Amino acid sequence: MSNRLDRFPANGAILPNDRGGTRVATGPLPLTYAALEVRLVDAAGKRVTVWAHQRIKREVFAISGGWVHDTCGGGHKPLESEASHKTLRRVYVNTAHIMDMGGYTDQTGADGLYTRYPLKYFADLKPIDHYNSDALLPRIHAVESLGEPQYGGGKPVSPQKWCKAMSVYAPTRLPTSLTHSEERI
Repeated sequence: MSNRLDRFPANGAILPNDRGGTRVATGPLPLTYAALEVRLVDAAGKRVTVWAHQRIKREVFAISGGWVHDTCGGGHKPLESEASHKTLRRVYVNTAHIMDMGGYTDQTGADGLYTRYPLKYFADLKPIDHYNSDALLPRIHAVESLGEPQYGGGKPVSPQKWCKAMSVYAPTRLPTSLTHSEERI
């Protein structure tokens, strides 16, 4: 693997009370955690090593359509409709409160509906092993299982309850999400 290291400042010298950094081009990495080692040299020439860990994830901006899969009157299934997908795309929606859905997410062939109009998954992604797979990770926006926590289906949900619910995902590669939108404040 050929790595390219871009430093800033370009000469790599970070002055006292200043900041610096680097960007490394590595090519594809697995979506997991990585240990980082940074080797520095202080002004006196003494070598210093700093260690950290970093979660490897794609940085993307998402706009969720929420529950766009809900069946409308007359049995209409919006995510099985190309017209619905074209409308969502026009308003830049790329995520929805969905998981595997027959009639949509299983349509992945060259002309499949999911292939042409993919929406990232945003739900209580269980069974965990199924969604934490290399095949499905690129489809995942985040785990979201409590709704908007301050309501939790009509009643407030404490931060402790959210942490407990999300703790089962800690050993996985799945990102988790906390929605907090208290309209009154």
